[in-house]
Amino acid sequence: MFLWFLPALLALVFNRKHFKLILVACIPAGFSLIAWGGVLIWATTGKAVDKYANRGQKQA
Repeated sequence: MFLWFLPALLALVFNRKHFKLILVACIPAGFSLIAWGGVLIWATTGKAVDKYANRGQKQA
């Protein structure tokens, strides 16, 4: 059960603004290793994605 909700726990630790969505996404994603890995990446790379998205807008 701990591994099933590991992405949600990491999102909580990293203070992600999409914590609730990640928590809900963990339920069906636990049945698929690929989907669970995607949710895990989403939970751990939120700020990095925002940082690069903002950089692209400034250059355009």
